[in-house]
Amino acid sequence: MPQSRTTSLLAIYPHITNRDRRLLQLLDDHQVLTTDQIHRMLFHARRTCQIRLGELATLGLLDRFRFARDGGGSHPWHWTLGHHGHRFQAAAHHRPEFPTCSGLTLT
Repeated sequence: MPQSRTTSLLAIYPHITNRDRRLLQLLDDHQVLTTDQIHRMLFHARRTCQIRLGELATLGLLDRFRFARDGGGSHPWHWTLGHHGHRFQAAAHHRPEFPTCSGLTLT
């Protein structure tokens, strides 16, 4: 039987550190940050940063994407809140999980 969303978030909560909370707040405020930006703000070692970002993505707290470069290769990973990250921030700030879209009409 699949876990409910509430159970999943409660199961994740003990794994979230104070630094993770700061990162979730930064992403809530800025929407997108690169690995390098996160590394410079919150971590001493780049590899530790990369490992932790991967762990938070596995927990569903973060999502990542990157763009291809013209001529080959790719730009750095860009990080944003994942589904559980949005839910965590909503709970932390006493906001609805899924805000309503006021002023929009569907036709």
